[in-house]
Amino acid sequence: MHQYKIPKIIEVLTYSPQGGTVESSQLLSDPNEHMFFKKAGHFTLDDNSSSGFKARELKTVYIDVNCQYVKLSLQKSYPNEKNIFNQAAIVSLKCMGQPLGTYENYAMNGQEGTLAT
Repeated sequence: MHQYKIPKIIEVLTYSPQGGTVESSQLLSDPNEHMFFKKAGHFTLDDNSSSGFKARELKTVYIDVNCQYVKLSLQKSYPNEKNIFNQAAIVSLKCMGQPLGTYENYAMNGQEGTLAT
């Protein structure tokens, strides 16, 4: 997380076509289609005032669900003298997973793009 632009809560939401079972033939080629995300959970962060806003917090979150998209919703930032506009920021994000199907199957269905991981 950022040193002083810290959200109080980060909600984790996931999207899976057909309510949880995902096959490569069901993957959306257009991410702008109407989608309903399901809340997978949330986590909180420290306000970082004890370090004088110099440290960064590292969080590891495991999401044990098959999904095509993961959405993070940053809720309300901690007020402090360095963050006068109440902004929230993530410095780095690393997502690891496994493909939901093979690229060959995905491309053969006439869908372009990359597979969710």
